[in-house]
Amino acid sequence: MTTASARPAPAGIDRHHASVLPALPGLPWYGAVLVALVLTVIGAVIGGSNFGNGVPAAIWIFFLVGVILAVLAVRRRAVFTAMVQPPLIGAAVILLVGKIIDGQAFVFSGINVVKCFPMLAVGTGIAVVLGLVRIAAQPLRRTPVSTAGPVRRAAPSGHAPSSDEVDPADRQTG
Repeated sequence: MTTASARPAPAGIDRHHASVLPALPGLPWYGAVLVALVLTVIGAVIGGSNFGNGVPAAIWIFFLVGVILAVLAVRRRAVFTAMVQPPLIGAAVILLVGKIIDGQAFVFSGINVVKCFPMLAVGTGIAVVLGLVRIAAQPLRRTPVSTAGPVRRAAPSGHAPSSDEVDPADRQTG
């Protein structure tokens, strides 16, 4: 039985460029950054920068959705970028939205970043877990499974190799 991850990508899409769905091409690394960044900014604009009662729910929701979409939509070879970007994007957005929208000093925006630590940790944890699952489920290299014994190389003269000509790594022990 063949699983979806074991099947090769369709002829038009290279495994390196596939998203989590092998039939769809993935985003380049900067596309993953933009997906997470745009959704986090939308959440920050909707939620505002009033962190008196904790992090607004809109920021949590849009940040986590952006991080998850980034990991799932990015090309396989750019998964690492999507795994490490959540705290950077979250901190940058919270700092800049506090400064630009509310005119707060960076010190007060920095306090808001500290208040966002649980959100940043959860987002990073989700991104890392999803990224590791993708790395394991969508290997870039195809490793052939061989059940046959060691392969004997033909001697340059065309005759079968003697026991002295067999590579020591290919010898069976026991």
